[in-house]
Amino acid sequence: MSNRSTFQKKDSSTYENVIAVGAVVWAIVGFAIAMSALSDVNRDARVLVTTFSIACPVSAVGAAWLIHKGHLCWAGLLLVISVATPTYFAFALNIPALVVGLALIVRRPRSRMQS
Repeated sequence: MSNRSTFQKKDSSTYENVIAVGAVVWAIVGFAIAMSALSDVNRDARVLVTTFSIACPVSAVGAAWLIHKGHLCWAGLLLVISVATPTYFAFALNIPALVVGLALIVRRPRSRMQS
């Protein structure tokens, strides 16, 4: 057994916290926009659009959780998935999530060796 408590939070850098908060804000805004326009969707596509309107913001929240766990690459993948949130006329809101998600995927991992 380790001396480290399971409730101790791993130290995160400031930019990781900003990204995590941004992911949660993106999830809330994306969900609100997607659900507000759901009544305008054709009946044939309503199930698919509802699924995307829920699943994609949930993936953004999952990205925030993974950032706090230190799994930045997987968090980036979930942010890229969250871009599929149907925001209709506000499609520009998807761009920051796409850019940050791709940056998390292709970033260099930090060196494990401390000098």
